[in-house]
Amino acid sequence: MLEDFEVIDFGAGAANRMDAAICMPTVVALGGLRTKGGITGILADPSLNTEVEKEGATTGVTRGVLTIKKATLRVDMAAGSAIFENQYAVSGLPTDFLGELGIRSGAFASAGDSGALVTDRHNFAVGLVFAVSSRVNQAYVTPIEPILFRFGIGIS
Repeated sequence: MLEDFEVIDFGAGAANRMDAAICMPTVVALGGLRTKGGITGILADPSLNTEVEKEGATTGVTRGVLTIKKATLRVDMAAGSAIFENQYAVSGLPTDFLGELGIRSGAFASAGDSGALVTDRHNFAVGLVFAVSSRVNQAYVTPIEPILFRFGIGIS
């Protein structure tokens, strides 16, 4: 059940920090990720070239590299275009074999992966996927710290 969300400002020149929402589970939810286990903590300021992973609804588990920090981009949405500031850009790694999960393409994320938690290799939360560009093979990720602060939640 939707508990809270960040309103997106589509006004000319308006800058947004996130496209995120939080919901209240209607059933008992166990902590952690389906394939990776529990979250270790948060990585508030990852370095460029940090290797990251996510498990998305569309693409499953993929790996990538943080290539840009503090990106500003325009995202076209159903309600109009919105500007987002201070985002990360993640490029997918070349095709690799991910065990029983099979072979994945070099794309880090695709449409339908929005909201996927991005972690580093040690399961520290980095951010949430919110947009993709197949044209430049990048996924855009909102840093986790502002999201946690906005919704008054923590990771333990």
